[in-house]
Amino acid sequence: MMKGNSATAYNLIKRHFGERKPRCKNIRDSDGKLLMEDREIANRWKQYIEELYRDPIPLEEAFKDEQNQVEEDNRGPGILRSEFERALKDLKNGKAPGEDKISGEVIKTLGEKAQDVLYGIIQD
Repeated sequence: MMKGNSATAYNLIKRHFGERKPRCKNIRDSDGKLLMEDREIANRWKQYIEELYRDPIPLEEAFKDEQNQVEEDNRGPGILRSEFERALKDLKNGKAPGEDKISGEVIKTLGEKAQDVLYGIIQD
C-alpha cells in the first residue's frame, strides 16, 4: 500500500473523471429574458437578494403573539447587556442562519444603534 503519494492519487482521479470544466449559468430577469450587460446582471442579483431576505411579516408582529402567550411571572430575569455583547462576540462565522434567517456575521456587523434596538427587542 502506498502512502503519501497525493500526485498519483490526483492523476488517477483526473484520468477517470476528466478535468474539471467551469460551468457558466446564464442570468435571466424575472420574466425569463437573458441578461447580457454587467449592470443588468448586478441589478438582477440585487433584486434576487432583496426578494430572498424580504420578511413577509414585520419583526415586531412576528414576536408580538409569542410574547403575549408568556405570562409575566414566567419570563424570568432579563438578559444583561454584558451577556448580550458576549453572545455577539462568541457568534461563530460561517454558520447557517437560524429561524430568523439572519446570519451571525450580519448581526456582528450591525452598528451600535442597531445592536441597541436588537437588545431592546430581546428585553421586551
